[in-house]
Amino acid sequence: MAVPDNFIVRLRHEVAEYKDTFSLAQDGDAFARWALAFVHDLSGDDAYNQCDTLGKGDSGLDGYLLDPEAEIFYLSQSKFSADQSTLIDPEPLRVFVGVLDMLQNPKACETRGQKIMQIGQAFREALASGCRPVLQYFIYGRISDESEREIRARASGHPLRPEVEFWTPEKFYREYLNKEESKDLEGTTIKLRMIENQYFVVDGPSVEGISSALVANLDGANLAEQAEGHMPRIVAANIRYHLGHQNRVNQQIRRTLDDETQRKGFWYYNNGITIVCDSFSVDPETSEIALTNPQIVNGCQTVTALINKRDKLGGAILPIAARIISRTPGELGTTQLLKIAEHTNSQSPVKQEDLKSNDPIQVRLQVYFANLPTPWFYERKRREWHSLSPAQRSRFTLARRITKEDVGQRWRAFDGHPAEAVSDKEEMFSPPLYGEIYREDRDVRLYLLAYVWYEDFWHLLDKPNEGIRVKLLPSFNERLLNRVLRCKKLWVMHCVFAMKVMLRQYYTEMDGEKADRIIDIMRKDPRQFDGGRKIVLRAFKQWADAIGDDTDMRVALKDVDAARKWEDNLLDHLEMYENISLPKLS
Repeated sequence: MAVPDNFIVRLRHEVAEYKDTFSLAQDGDAFARWALAFVHDLSGDDAYNQCDTLGKGDSGLDGYLLDPEAEIFYLSQSKFSADQSTLIDPEPLRVFVGVLDMLQNPKACETRGQKIMQIGQAFREALASGCRPVLQYFIYGRISDESEREIRARASGHPLRPEVEFWTPEKFYREYLNKEESKDLEGTTIKLRMIENQYFVVDGPSVEGISSALVANLDGANLAEQAEGHMPRIVAANIRYHLGHQNRVNQQIRRTLDDETQRKGFWYYNNGITIVCDSFSVDPETSEIALTNPQIVNGCQTVTALINKRDKLGGAILPIAARIISRTPGELGTTQLLKIAEHTNSQSPVKQEDLKSNDPIQVRLQVYFANLPTPWFYERKRREWHSLSPAQRSRFTLARRITKEDVGQRWRAFDGHPAEAVSDKEEMFSPPLYGEIYREDRDVRLYLLAYVWYEDFWHLLDKPNEGIRVKLLPSFNERLLNRVLRCKKLWVMHCVFAMKVMLRQYYTEMDGEKADRIIDIMRKDPRQFDGGRKIVLRAFKQWADAIGDDTDMRVALKDVDAARKWEDNLLDHLEMYENISLPKLS
């Protein structure tokens, strides 16, 4: 597959952002973190911490990740060249297989320092609990077929028999396409083959928005072929796209398809798929079902696994149970499509935030943000931004794009729970917390205020802002900066809450008008709030001095009491520095 230039430009741009955000010295260091985050859907902070190894003496280990659900321990090595066409030296890739021996040997880990000792212990515990190792090579460049075969052979000869994955620009691009938002198949009809006309029409209760339904046994190989030809548009109505090969459910599907004996029981083990379409018709003579605008709303992982393992199927018959539902035209049919997508996916491990993407309050918040004098795009569904037309995007610009997850997390930090905003993200979308965070009667400018302060403190850590940072807090040296960067998101969340305390002291309770004025001042001349930022940083420094240099700041910030200690420090500093003032909002 040819990789388009615009994807390469995007990849390099995102790598450069990682380099700048985390003040990394080398492009290769940034690429290692970007690749781990991209492949495993990690945050930048998490990817940063999972790539913090020795650099030298670690057998080429650049990153690691334990996925307990999939029962996999990933070990990654990254190679970044100046050009994607550059042939990568295979010798370091061959040597990397030896990382398995190093991590299994406690004495070998001990000679390499505390970090490798921790990784080694986690690796050994994971193996003991039944996890299997996977070696991931993240490569910005080329690797020869001969080198790839040799490395795979070396890995298969190791006692642990690790799986090997090579992630080249082509594979990164295929994964990117899988994740991209897209349009549905309106006006398109595809034909799916049944197993020996095995189907029956459902004579169920009359439901507005649904015209008819049937259950059929589809030919798995034919389903994979047809779905692959219409990916990702055939899953556009799905709450989420394919969750990635590391997902535990998808791993189980892949293992079943790999094993010829287990494959015979696939129909009994698998829940099947649900397809909603505009219309369908059955041709008994050809044993085919013609579907117009089919949308696989449940079973996306099954279909993707079938596509990936289609070569394994050969001529074998693999029946797949399918519910096919035809909806009526118009609003009622669309409503039923969304309901079916939500309810069928809520029966398996789906992220709560995805299930709330079409909740009425989320729809209304999107409207409220869009109707501000300076409009913002509130992204309530993952990758929804990419489904907008260029004209629609031009109304907002990328700088005014905000996700429902960002809004929720930053508001929760602003509201006094910075540690929980990071550690309990999923809980934001479950009652009662969901109703407390996302409220129709809350002025959306208050949400924006929390967002603006998050962005302010986040970018304060950027390398170009070193002068501003040191001016605000002269003792903010490189050592302290490196400690903060290891837990950047947590630190920024605490700063957001501390700034809320500061604003409350000067302006009493916040309302939309005050928030709007503060946002306007921050946009035009953020230096007017330097007094407040100084107090926040002094409160942080007092807290950091109290926990000591040897304490893991990330662990300390996860303590829910940390926010209260910052607040106490801040109030003490306000009494000490009475000349500190904030701009008037009149």
